[in-house]
Amino acid sequence: MNFKKINCSICGLIPKWLRFVVAFVGLLLILSYLGNSTRTEKFFSEDKDSKSLNQAPTSLVGENKKNTQVSIGDATINVIVASTEEERTIGLSGRDSLLPNEGMFFVFEEPDIYGFWMEGMKFALDIIWINENKEIIYAEENVLPETYPGIFQPASNATYVLEVSSGFFSKNKLKVGDKVNFSI
Repeated sequence: MNFKKINCSICGLIPKWLRFVVAFVGLLLILSYLGNSTRTEKFFSEDKDSKSLNQAPTSLVGENKKNTQVSIGDATINVIVASTEEERTIGLSGRDSLLPNEGMFFVFEEPDIYGFWMEGMKFALDIIWINENKEIIYAEENVLPETYPGIFQPASNATYVLEVSSGFFSKNKLKVGDKVNFSI
């Protein structure tokens, strides 16, 4: 088989170094895209230790994650503890619902103003921010999935955030300043 060199009229106008840079940048973009899609796909679909986000459980209890209980007044909630960046990023996204006495408890390393949004949510939530003294400092009630990409956050620092089914805050007559009991 014979190979013939093809002369390109445009190739002669573009310096060789610029062609190399364009090819290199293109290769980096392709590798970046493939790396991100593989990582994302692996993160969401190959986690054999927990339920897939596409298969929302009816109950949070029993998942292979850290569970605890949070008590506020007369109410006790079974929660999954989200203490890593990865767990906090996913949160309750992709689930179809929560049982009335269940939620997710976000634990942060240090007090700060932590914003939350409803990306990937399929149901409304009450979001409750709690300071390092285990007191409610702010609550956002009945946050709907349609509010995404809006961000909800308190005016002061929190160390913990509790997400529960919409209506929990008012049903249990909770208010800012209420003490929250938990151990993690």
